[in-house]
Amino acid sequence: MAGVEGSLSWGTAESAAAATATGPQAPLRRCSTKRKAGKEAASGRIPRPRASGMKETTSAVASACADTEKANRLPAKDIRWILAQKPEAPPPRYQALNHSNPELVPRPGEEEEDKKLMALYGVTRALYEVQERLPKLQEWVPTAQ
Repeated sequence: MAGVEGSLSWGTAESAAAATATGPQAPLRRCSTKRKAGKEAASGRIPRPRASGMKETTSAVASACADTEKANRLPAKDIRWILAQKPEAPPPRYQALNHSNPELVPRPGEEEEDKKLMALYGVTRALYEVQERLPKLQEWVPTAQ
């Protein structure tokens, strides 16, 4: 069937021409390799200055930096929530575990005994780590916007 007229074989110019001529589809168009002019402006990127005379001014760069600075700010509601957080006392069970083992690392005999105890160590470590990070987070959050 490959030698019959009108049959299609893969990858030949004749098969592509036969498919477009006989099929209901329109002829294929070539893709443009040229960059569209409005694409750079729509992407939000600042184009680099070219040696052909296009120079950027400092005001354009400053306005672009101000826009990105505004975009990186936290909403005021989130800032108030972060700053209002106060460290709470952990539940008594976690305090007792921390008091008996301040490193919060299971002892060699405890590892094989109880999986619930292992999970308790993990949760207690996570709780104390979050409490240690809270003041650092509050220092990092800007107070005035």
